Amino acid sequence: MTASGNLRLRCALLLCAILALTAVVYLPGLGGGFMFDDSSNIVDNKALVLTSVAPRELLRAAMSSPSSELRRPLASLSFAFDIYHAGLDPRQMKRTNLLIHLANVLLVFLLAFQIWRLQASLAAATPSNRAAMWFAAVCAAAWALAPINLTPVLYVVQRMESLCNLFVLAGLSAYVAGRQRQLDGRSGWWLITAGLFFGTGLGLLAKESALLLPLYVLVLEWALLRWQAGNARDGKRLRWLCIAIAAGGCLGAGLLCWSTLGADIWAARTFTALQRELTEPRVLWSYAQWTLFPSLSHLGFYYDNYPVSTGFLQPLSTALSIVGIVLALVGAALLRKAVPVAALGILWFFASQSLTAAPIPLELVFEHRNYFPSFGLFLAVAALGAWVAARVGRHMAMGALAVLWIGFFAMTTGLRAMEWSNPIRLIESLAAKQPDSPRTQYELGRMYLIMSRYDPNSRFTPMARETLVRAAAVPGASALAEQALLLQSAYLGSPPQPAWWDGLMHKLALHRPGPQEIASLYSLSHCVIEGHCHYPPGRITAAYQAALAYRPPSLDLEGSYADYAVNVLHDDPLAIRLMRDAVARAPHDPVYRENLIFLLLHAGDAGGAAHEFAALRGQIGDADAFEWAKASAPSLVAGMR
Repeated sequence: MTASGNLRLRCALLLCAILALTAVVYLPGLGGGFMFDDSSNIVDNKALVLTSVAPRELLRAAMSSPSSELRRPLASLSFAFDIYHAGLDPRQMKRTNLLIHLANVLLVFLLAFQIWRLQASLAAATPSNRAAMWFAAVCAAAWALAPINLTPVLYVVQRMESLCNLFVLAGLSAYVAGRQRQLDGRSGWWLITAGLFFGTGLGLLAKESALLLPLYVLVLEWALLRWQAGNARDGKRLRWLCIAIAAGGCLGAGLLCWSTLGADIWAARTFTALQRELTEPRVLWSYAQWTLFPSLSHLGFYYDNYPVSTGFLQPLSTALSIVGIVLALVGAALLRKAVPVAALGILWFFASQSLTAAPIPLELVFEHRNYFPSFGLFLAVAALGAWVAARVGRHMAMGALAVLWIGFFAMTTGLRAMEWSNPIRLIESLAAKQPDSPRTQYELGRMYLIMSRYDPNSRFTPMARETLVRAAAVPGASALAEQALLLQSAYLGSPPQPAWWDGLMHKLALHRPGPQEIASLYSLSHCVIEGHCHYPPGRITAAYQAALAYRPPSLDLEGSYADYAVNVLHDDPLAIRLMRDAVARAPHDPVYRENLIFLLLHAGDAGGAAHEFAALRGQIGDADAFEWAKASAPSLVAGMR
C-alpha cells in the first residue's frame, strides 16, 4: 500500500473510532422522553401527523412550527417523517438526531482538515496531510463528545439547531474548497457561490442561525485567507463580496435592533433590552467555561435562575466580562499572524453568538446555542496546542493531554446521557443541581403530578404538592406552580387553598403575561370546560381580566378567554367581541377567523358567519376554505347549495 493509501486508511479508522465512541456515549440517552418546547413544536402539533405523503399534507406539516415566522419547514418535515414511520416515539426522533450529529462530526472533521491545510499553503509550507488529520481528529472528537453539545442531540426539538448546522458546515466546507482552488490558480467560484447561497438558504429552512454563515465567511477571510487568490481579479471580487456581506450584516443588525425597540416586546420578560445586553457577556464566558471545562454540577437544562445584570457593576463580573471580551478580540488580532487558525476559532466563537446575544427578547441562556460556537473554541485550543507543541517539541505530551481531555468529555457526556435516559431521573437530577430554578422545581412537581395519576393514595401525590408549593415560592417563579396545585386539588376533590388563587393573581399582575402565564390560564379554563374542574366562575374571569389588562392584550389569551366565555359563561357577545379583536389585529392568520365563524354560527348569526367565510375564502383560497368548512362547519356549505 502506498503512503497516501495508508494515510487514508488511518484516517478512515480514526473517523470510525470517533463516530463509534460518540454513538456509544449517547446510546443511554436515547431512551428519554420529550421535554419543554418539544410539546408545542412536536407532541401537541397535530399537523405533523401525516396520513399520507400527499403534497398538501407535507406542506401543512412543513409550515406548522410555532417557533418562528419562517416556520423552519425542513426541520418540521423531518419530525413529520419520524412520526409517519414510528409514531410519536421520542426514541426514534433521538436516533435521527444522533445520526444528524454524526454527520456533522464528519463535516467538522473535513472542515478542520481543510482549514489546517489551507493555513499551511498560505504560509508557503508543504501541507502535511498527517498533521491535518490529527488536528482535525482532535477538533472533531472534542466537538462530538463535548457535554455542552448534548442538548442538540437529546432535546428533540433542537434538531432544528443541528440540522441547520449540517448545511452551515457543508456550506463552509464548500467555500473553503473553492478558495483553495482559487489559491491553486483554478476556478472556484462555483463552490464559493454554492457554499454561501445553498448553505445559508437550506440552513435557514431549519433555523435562523444559518444567517450567520456569511459572517463566518467574512471572519474566515480576515483571519486566515486575507482575500488572497491566484489572480488579482478574483481577489478584487472577494473584497467586494465581503463588503456586500458586511453591509448586509449591518443593515440586518440595524433592522433587528429596530424591531425590538417597542416596550410591548419586552413586557413579558423579567429583564429589559439593556439588562439583557449587560448580562450576555457574562453568559458567553459561562458558555466558554462549560465548553472547555465542563462540570456535571454546572450543566443543567433550565437556566432561568441566571442572575441578570442591572448595571455595569451590578454585579462586578459584568464589567469584567466585557473587558474580557475586548481582550479576547485583541488577542485574536495579535494571534492573526502567528497562529491564524486560533484567531479564526476565537472570532468564530464570538461571531456565532452575535445573533442570540443581540438585544432580542429571547431567553438569556440555552446550551444548544453553542453547537457551532464550541467548534470555534476547539479550533482555537487545538491550534494553540499544536503551536506550543511545535515550539517546545512536545508533540507526544500534547497528544496525551488531548486524549485525556477528550476522554474526560466522553465520560462527562456519558454521565449526562444516563441522566437523560429516564424522565424522572433527569428532572430529579436537575432539581438537585438547581434548587433556585423556578422552572426546574415546577417541572419536578409536574413530573410527580403525572406519576401520581391524581390518585390520593399514590406516594407521588404528597410529593407533588410539597414540591409545587416550594416551586411557587422560588423567587421569579411564574404562575405554573399555582395552576398545577389548583388542578391537583380539583382532580382530588379537595378545596384549594386561597393562597394559591392569591399567588396566581399576584403573578398575573406583576408583568405582561408570558407563555407560562398564558398556558396556566388555558389549562385552568380548559379543565372547567371539560367538566373536570369546578372553580367559581368569578375566579377564572378575574384572572383573565387581570391578564388582559395589559395593552395590547395577548391574542392567545383572547382566544382562550373567548373559549371560556362561550362554553362556561355562555356569553356569546363577549366571545365574539374578543375574537373580532383578534381577527382585526391578526388579519393574516386564518385560525382566528375560523374561530370567529364558529362563534357566529353558535350564536345563530348565519349572515355574519357567511360574511366571515367569504373573507376566509379570499384569505386561504376557495378550495382550502370549502375543505375546512366541510370538515368543521358543514352548515355553511349546506347554506350555499
